[in-house]
Amino acid sequence: MRPFRYLLPALTLTFLVAGNIQSQSTATEAATNQTVSSAPTGAYCDLLGHSEKFKNQMVWVQAIYETDFEKSVITSPSCPTLLPMTWVTFDGHWESRTTCSVWITVSEPKWRVPLNVVFIGKFKTEGRYGHMDMYPLSIEVYKVEAATTSKNAALSPKSLAQTTDDAGYQRTPPVFSRQYRDGEKLGYHMEATNEGRYKTIKYQADVDCVVKRDARGTFVEECSWTNLIVDNSRIELSAAAKNFRQALSLEPAIMPTVPDLSKVLQLVGPITDLLTFYIDLWLANKSNQLQNVGDRFYIPHGIPNSWADGNYVLTGEDSIDFDFVFAGKTAQGIATIVVRHVPPAQPQIKLPAEWMKAQVADTPNNWVEVEKSGDGKFSAEVGKETFDVELRVAKDGKLLSATMDNPVDVFGQDCTDRGLTHCEDRRAALPN
Repeated sequence: MRPFRYLLPALTLTFLVAGNIQSQSTATEAATNQTVSSAPTGAYCDLLGHSEKFKNQMVWVQAIYETDFEKSVITSPSCPTLLPMTWVTFDGHWESRTTCSVWITVSEPKWRVPLNVVFIGKFKTEGRYGHMDMYPLSIEVYKVEAATTSKNAALSPKSLAQTTDDAGYQRTPPVFSRQYRDGEKLGYHMEATNEGRYKTIKYQADVDCVVKRDARGTFVEECSWTNLIVDNSRIELSAAAKNFRQALSLEPAIMPTVPDLSKVLQLVGPITDLLTFYIDLWLANKSNQLQNVGDRFYIPHGIPNSWADGNYVLTGEDSIDFDFVFAGKTAQGIATIVVRHVPPAQPQIKLPAEWMKAQVADTPNNWVEVEKSGDGKFSAEVGKETFDVELRVAKDGKLLSATMDNPVDVFGQDCTDRGLTHCEDRRAALPN
């Protein structure tokens, strides 16, 4: 099996002028925050010993978080019973409320590695929970206040809360914190070259954004796309594409999300490429670990990203980790951040065919794509993806320009069935 290489894409983004984000209503969020601030605080044994007292209440609890196959529980060696009693679930917004370093610690998929945690969540006692309804209690986590694998850490809800902004304690502000202004206008010109298996596609597009506040009062950039040119031909956008508004934000409280792309197929490339730049800068901002030139940190992410549109791209996933470097800073305060997206040790993509499990390059496969190729056939490819992003960031946290180089070493086959079992290897020559 000899792989060939794609460039998907070589991309530049230039600043021109100085959606589908889930959110709760302002009233609901405010009420929840008030409930959290007044929630009782204590060790897990207190919660376990007086479960009816805390029924359906928001609580702060210190415990040991344990995970394994079909296991997600909190325990404590100090409690009279050593049997796991409380099942753990996470609500849909916990990540956006949790600081980046804590989120990384909790999100790393390491079974059987206990974490010393402080959870904030709703405690439930009515029913049976978890695998095979084995657990009489449950906590739905609203936010993870702290998490550590250190065996020597003597952590309490109070002491851990003192390390967070939400508790009102001072900490070093993020170097790349975005200083939004309501009504601020931005614009970018994007150019990309995509060297695919059968042909090379080039596109250009412009995007104009206006800073507004969402339902929670958080700043977002509402962006519209124009002037799409593909292979030197101007493309007339559909009504849906013209009316589409991409919602972006560098606010740490807003988790970046992929919008519904099914009605804007003409803009899939520009939308997802711009989102890549914003996610990288959002992570640099939220992590707050790049304080000085030369600083570096690594995020073992691995969670699959999907660009499948349900029409032509039936499967499209990659799995990457992030390697950040604060590469430089000018006298005018313009910072350069380099972000390398690299294959994780254990990629989490779903491979739809057995032949895709064979390693294509020098790491486990972390990229897969299945497309309709016409006449009832399918183009299926798998391989190794990396990409390097360079961001130039102004003193107010605004993205000024960005570049991305995205090579993919792939092995591909043309298949006559959706199950990808009847396939023919049709390799392309490596591009010069």
